Amino acid sequence: MPADETWLLLFDGECPTCRRFADMVVRFDRDRLITSVSLQEHYIASQVIPLDELKEELHLLGSSGSLFRGGEALAMIIRLVPAARPLRWMIENPLGKKGSDVVYRILSRMRRCPSCKNGPFDR
Repeated sequence: MPADETWLLLFDGECPTCRRFADMVVRFDRDRLITSVSLQEHYIASQVIPLDELKEELHLLGSSGSLFRGGEALAMIIRLVPAARPLRWMIENPLGKKGSDVVYRILSRMRRCPSCKNGPFDR
């Protein structure tokens, strides 16, 4: 990962939980490495990733072409955002990937919009 890489956090603009998460990430990103944009806006501008796939899970795109999804995206955000340092134990131990995937699944279930998969409207 290049030292000067910047990141684009794609979130569901129709989901209040997703909007709050994206706002929180950008607010705590003191180094200004992460910019957030709704997946709906991103899809209009670039249809490289299918809309259904974008809606399914969090996406983090790197300026060098890196792409992280779901728990991997959450783990990368934890690495990038200094304020998330207390959570790094989740990704730095041998069970790190599993831990970030579990946390991501729990957060994903909290999504609050009709288009969110695995959210309360899906039950």
